[in-house]
Amino acid sequence: MQPEPAPKAPLRAHGREGMCLDRDPRTGTRTAMRTGWRTGSRTMPDAKHQPPSRRRYAATHPTIGVHCVDQKMYDDLIALRDLSGLSLGQLVLQDLGKVAMDVAKVEAVGRARGYRQAKAQYCLTTPCCRCGQPMEILAGSEMAADAGRALRAWRHIECIQGGASRG
Repeated sequence: MQPEPAPKAPLRAHGREGMCLDRDPRTGTRTAMRTGWRTGSRTMPDAKHQPPSRRRYAATHPTIGVHCVDQKMYDDLIALRDLSGLSLGQLVLQDLGKVAMDVAKVEAVGRARGYRQAKAQYCLTTPCCRCGQPMEILAGSEMAADAGRALRAWRHIECIQGGASRG
């Protein structure tokens, strides 16, 4: 004969009138989750009915919510809206265009700076034997092929001094 489980004590809110404490049906342990206004239901309230046209509009025009950092920023934004006569959405779209232009400009400047730095570090140059001005040796060019043929006879200093040969 198996012993009967001890009866579970009723739950009391202890001054938490708005909170219904419940027991987990799988384990029997108390849960302190809010389950509704004394109803015990754990379901969300049903969504309000929206007309189909409103649902289509909401699907094609997503909403972005923004929280201002502080009250001063909010007041400045409202003052700018009143001064310009534009809506907040129009202000954001207008500034978004400026930011996109700034990003493109910064990207172009950064790309040019990176190209100059890489060229200064990795570009092969040699002085012209006639005028002395530097010539760039571009990869895959005829000059690069000539340079490769000219350097074929070069050796390490250790190889020259030691007399080692390829083997």
